[in-house]
Amino acid sequence: MHYCDVIAKIEMKITIDNVATKEIEIIIKGDASSGKMKNLIDLLSSVGEERVSRSVIGKRDDRDYVLHIDDVESFYSIASQTYAYHKGDEYRLANRLFEAEQMYAQYGFRRISKSILLNCNHIKYIQIEFSGNYCVATKSDRKLTISRRYVGEVKKYIKEEM
Repeated sequence: MHYCDVIAKIEMKITIDNVATKEIEIIIKGDASSGKMKNLIDLLSSVGEERVSRSVIGKRDDRDYVLHIDDVESFYSIASQTYAYHKGDEYRLANRLFEAEQMYAQYGFRRISKSILLNCNHIKYIQIEFSGNYCVATKSDRKLTISRRYVGEVKKYIKEEM
């Protein structure tokens, strides 16, 4: 998510006072415990810092492609190889799944099973099945099963961060 995307998703009033001073002062009023407020504070705190790349390199048909991280729906691992599902296509990555989890958690990626990281920003809905398992439907209409072990973390992210 770009800086403007985060700010655009938060309903707020912005007032700018043009004052002749070198120091910028930001006053934030609102519920400090809300996920949106935490996102805004993290965003403001990270201005000027080096951030993790907003893109990942994926290989398909012997070509390297630059994939924007917001468009990556999921990362998954099969037979020790990691892939990105991006706009309906699959791309092989050089990273391991746990590395992608560490690098892209700040962009909404959460583990939903031992072998899948899902970009929670691509969730359309979650439903519970008769078996007690949770199924997530993505905006591209893919259906993935959330392992019971990871349901709590996904629900927490949705409740607090989105």
